[in-house]
Amino acid sequence: MNRCFACLLLLAAAFFACSPIPADVLTISDGTATFAYDADNSNIGNANLISASDILFQETWFLRNNHPLLGEVTSELTGGTAMDSGNAGWLTFSGVGGGINTTGFDVTLSYEVNDVGGAATLDYSAAITNTNQFTEIITLYNYFDHDLNGSSSDSANYVPGRIDVSDAGGISTFREFTHVDHWQISDYSDDLDGNLRIEAITTLSDNGPAFGPGDFTAALQWDLTLLAGETTVVHGTVGVPMNSIPEPAGGVLLAAGTLLICLRRRRR
Repeated sequence: MNRCFACLLLLAAAFFACSPIPADVLTISDGTATFAYDADNSNIGNANLISASDILFQETWFLRNNHPLLGEVTSELTGGTAMDSGNAGWLTFSGVGGGINTTGFDVTLSYEVNDVGGAATLDYSAAITNTNQFTEIITLYNYFDHDLNGSSSDSANYVPGRIDVSDAGGISTFREFTHVDHWQISDYSDDLDGNLRIEAITTLSDNGPAFGPGDFTAALQWDLTLLAGETTVVHGTVGVPMNSIPEPAGGVLLAAGTLLICLRRRRR
């Protein structure tokens, strides 16, 4: 009996070690590359992607839909459930934009981090399912703030499907994405995410394509039509390229593939 019980404990331990574990913060890693995402902290510096410097300070998603009673409503994706396993994880949000006479949308944000030998990539996707019994026209926004080397002197350039960001110190990053309908690059002082949150902005301006030097922020917009029960997915990649590898400092070599989230407030 004791031997059988011990075997069951070992099997249970193996199962939980290999299974995704629910958490408030998604934490994934591959080699020296690590990424974490706070599902409940999306508007005060939830996403610091670090490669010996501050790369990604904030990552926020919004969904805008036509509520049958309230009209057009923008919902921020926060308070979701995080699950992670190895180098991959996801956050799930249920009933987004729902309420009286509507069940809303189920959204899954998926992330996968990869150490690619001196550099790193973070692949992401957003899957949106229309749980309503009727066709819905929605807008999905992805806001992000890339701080390079902790500075406010970044330059950026938009080309279809990609935004490249760099600073004078040689630190750089890029964000690639599937087709977007609109995009906007703004200085942090313009409060782009705040304007999306309060619906002061509903259609991004397609400005640029060049920006800087300044305190870089940007947002992407997808205009989507979903049939009842239909799921659609958008994809993208955040990358820390090889040319961002810094020189050794203080006897410690800081690799450009290192990705870390510090859940802290922005210091300006």
